[in-house]
Amino acid sequence: MHVPPTCGTDSRHPAPGLDVTALPNTFRLAGEPASVPKARRWIAGLLRGWELPDDTRDAARLLISELVTNAVVHTDSEEIVCSAGLADTLLYLEVRDQGTAAKGPPRRRDPGADAEDGRGLLIVTDVSEDFGVRARDNEAGHTIWATLRTTR
Repeated sequence: MHVPPTCGTDSRHPAPGLDVTALPNTFRLAGEPASVPKARRWIAGLLRGWELPDDTRDAARLLISELVTNAVVHTDSEEIVCSAGLADTLLYLEVRDQGTAAKGPPRRRDPGADAEDGRGLLIVTDVSEDFGVRARDNEAGHTIWATLRTTR
């Protein structure tokens, strides 16, 4: 698993065989805490429709929750866009924010044992097969993506 501590220049293709520039399964959310459970419900319904196994749906709900929470907490985005795609047995999830250049790309932290936050990207690292962050072309903000291997 590739685990970039900060991945603002990550240029790897996250999901070979999937055109991640034209994902048809997209959900727009307000950049506010109430959007996190909405994102979880959206991905759960989408993956149920694709008839993916429960463990994949559970992992995807956790990943989308962490990615959206990261965008809500660490950017000043008015809108967050969630997308998903499936290429054979590789599930691809992404969250695009409007970010702010001043805050820079998301990066993993090493929270202390008593910290109440700061574990989002650590969870993404543990649950996903791979993840990364890339700057948005000609726009402010970032796209953070994660992949999961699944069965169909």
